[in-house]
Amino acid sequence: KEHKLLCLPEILAQHGYAARGYFTGVKKEYAGKDQIFGNMDVGISGEEEMKEWITDAPKSWGFSDHQMFPALWQIMQEQNARPFFFMTSTIDSHPPFNLSRDATPYGNGKNNVLNAFHSTDDAIKTFWHSFLQSDFAKDTIVVFVADHAVFPAAEVKKLFPEDANALSYYDETIAMIYVPDSTLSQSVDMVSSGIDLTPTLLQILNINTANSF
Repeated sequence: KEHKLLCLPEILAQHGYAARGYFTGVKKEYAGKDQIFGNMDVGISGEEEMKEWITDAPKSWGFSDHQMFPALWQIMQEQNARPFFFMTSTIDSHPPFNLSRDATPYGNGKNNVLNAFHSTDDAIKTFWHSFLQSDFAKDTIVVFVADHAVFPAAEVKKLFPEDANALSYYDETIAMIYVPDSTLSQSVDMVSSGIDLTPTLLQILNINTANSF
């Protein structure tokens, strides 16, 4: 099926980003992502394809975050084409929060929710330290963004009893952008949503193109 929407990878393809890839620790067909990214001419590597870089068996409901981030780092280092546009998604923080067998526990390790999110943070930390010490840090933009708020599952409600009835998929989420030699503010106190992400990145990249955002 074709889609009729202009998306960021297609705009970047028109501006010299020959290498465009999405890397996920689960099967690439999950949530129809193989079709979504395929229609945007983005290469997608799922659980089967990631075995090229990950020799161990999956340690979660796919490859865990501690398996995926080292693989992504290896892929970046092997990539000769510049500029490139790579995407990946984390899975350790997905309910029921005890799926990753190589999770890094938080504190006494008794809370599965805190363990799950701490494990993702730890995997990102290792990747980030390597990134900052490399040449990538001089000319590569990195974006961390969430697709939705935390699942209002029973374990989460127990963790935040005062907010239990207010928890929702639709809430404030994180959006952090690293820009080399950035003159941007440290934080932006403005209401925004996912639809603002692409125009923001295009402005940072100085790409002025007609778009529907």
